Amino acid sequence: MPVPKPVPLLKKRLLIFTRLLLALTASAGFARYWCGRGATEVFEGALSTQQSMGAGVASWIETAPAIASHSTGSKLFDGEWLFGTYVMSGLGLAQTAIEHPELRAQNLPLIRTAVERLLHSDVRAFDERRWKEDPIESLAAASSDHAAYLGYFNLLLACQHLIEPKAPSAALHGRISQVLESRLLASPQGLLETYPGECYPLDNAAGIASLALRDRTAHGAISVHVRRWLDAYLTRWQDPQSGLLYQAIDYATGIPRDYPRGSGTNLAVYFLSFADPTLSRQLHVSALGSLADTGLGFTAMREYPRGMNGRGDIDSGPLFAGWSISSTGFSLAGCRQQGDASGFTSRWRLVHLFGMPSRRAGRTHFVTGGRLGDAILFAMATALPPAILERALAASR
Repeated sequence: MPVPKPVPLLKKRLLIFTRLLLALTASAGFARYWCGRGATEVFEGALSTQQSMGAGVASWIETAPAIASHSTGSKLFDGEWLFGTYVMSGLGLAQTAIEHPELRAQNLPLIRTAVERLLHSDVRAFDERRWKEDPIESLAAASSDHAAYLGYFNLLLACQHLIEPKAPSAALHGRISQVLESRLLASPQGLLETYPGECYPLDNAAGIASLALRDRTAHGAISVHVRRWLDAYLTRWQDPQSGLLYQAIDYATGIPRDYPRGSGTNLAVYFLSFADPTLSRQLHVSALGSLADTGLGFTAMREYPRGMNGRGDIDSGPLFAGWSISSTGFSLAGCRQQGDASGFTSRWRLVHLFGMPSRRAGRTHFVTGGRLGDAILFAMATALPPAILERALAASR
């Protein structure tokens, strides 16, 4: 029997490297395929997919408020997460009812329930503790701002009003809109405080968008002062180098108190789409240029612009090599609104990888995201392209 010739060391190492490279390529290809499953259906707004995600959040809406359902270690953050679960769930249900009118009959009662939950004393408590004043009771007098509670809530009410003009909450929507408008007019910066001494362009984006959507629904045009507040997002609250929004502003001076950030900018892209699709698109493009990193078919969004380092926090979630789970998940909305199928899919792969979606009994849940994760991803993944929103606005007038 012939004796095999010894393989030179260099050639042997080359063979090992080649096999390893092939294995990694095959693994990456499989991961890209596996994690991308369902992305096309979500992006295209398939009825069955939106129904399944809606059924997932419906199970949370139908559950009585329980702050213990979140355990961040902070009563404030637990309360914010409970509040956010109902807001984002309601927005997703409103969006899917707009995109698929056949869902209105089943979604409207759930939206009404979400509104009722948001008015529950346990849900309002996080904001009341910080202001020493209940946000709904504050509507009766010139009082504290309550930018986040009133702004996010009013955006949901504006979306509800678009598809159900005679909703039981219509009068409340009108009252909150009036108060937000008057407080913004009295503000030195055209922004309101979320909590005493804390002012965030992101939180204001929700409230200002709610006023713009109210105007678009009623008149087809945005009022002069709402237009001025929207324009400030590009003239005052946007970092000129990165194109991202500053995360926090000094209420008295208008000077930035935090860096330009991905989580705030990408979520603001979503909120501002209800007000001005062009403004929303400009911020989305800026976020792509400053934050997007793509490789092997996956796209992650950074929290801070390239060349800038910072810590993760409750807004960004934990950072991995500078990449933010929140920034990446929020950016799904901008991709869907702008018709970017490949960008949506490359982000969805990461959402699938880390969120671990599970579909059972007609309900989709994201295993690692919990209630708030289900709600946020539902709202982001069903964000309305401008043409669909405009069609609904035209039909309402």
